[in-house]
Amino acid sequence: EGGPTEYEKNLIEILTNQLIISIAKALYVEKIDLMATTDGLTGVYNHRYFQERFSEMMEKGKRYNETFSLILLDIDFFKKVNDNYGHPVGDLVLKRVSQAIKHGARKMDLVARYGGEEFVILLPQSSKDSAYKFAERLRKEISEMTIVFEGGRLNVTVSMGISTFPEDGHDKAELIEKADNCLYEAKRAGRNRVIKAGEIR
Repeated sequence: EGGPTEYEKNLIEILTNQLIISIAKALYVEKIDLMATTDGLTGVYNHRYFQERFSEMMEKGKRYNETFSLILLDIDFFKKVNDNYGHPVGDLVLKRVSQAIKHGARKMDLVARYGGEEFVILLPQSSKDSAYKFAERLRKEISEMTIVFEGGRLNVTVSMGISTFPEDGHDKAELIEKADNCLYEAKRAGRNRVIKAGEIR
C-alpha cells in the first residue's frame, strides 16, 4: 500500500530511459565536437581549429586595434627520437611537450598542434616582450623536463619563433611566415632558443 502503481513504475522507467538517452546524446555531441577541434594524440587543438580562431583574432585585432602574438614551436631533433627510440616514445614526447605548453599557457591562450612535431600558440592581448618572456620560460622548463619511458629516459629541447600583430604583419600568412623564419633562424643558430621577429635582418 502506498507504493507506485504498475503504470507509475512504467512511466518512471520510460522517463529514466529518455533521460539517459538524452544525456548520452549530449555527451556524444560534445565528444564529436571535441574530436573535430582537438588533436587525437596530444589533446591540444588541431590545425583547422587554430586557423578558425586565428582568423577571429585577426578580425578583432584589426577592429579594436588589439595586439596579439603568435609562437611557432618545434621539437629539436624529433626525427632522431623516433629513429632511436621508436614511435611510441616519439608520441610520449609529443604528449609531454604539449602538456608543458598547455600548463604554461594562460586560460585565454590557444595551444594547437600545427603539424608533425610543431605546435602553435596564440597569445591574445600580448606584446612581443611578454610573448618572448613566456616563450623563454617555456623553453627552459621543457629543456629541464626528463621524459621517462620503459627502458630509458631522455631530455628534449624546443626552438621557437615569435611574430606580433600588427607590427610584423597585417594578415595571417605574413605573421606565420615571420614566425616561421624566426623558427628557422633559431634552428640554424643552434636550436633550444627563441627568436622574435625583428631580430633577424
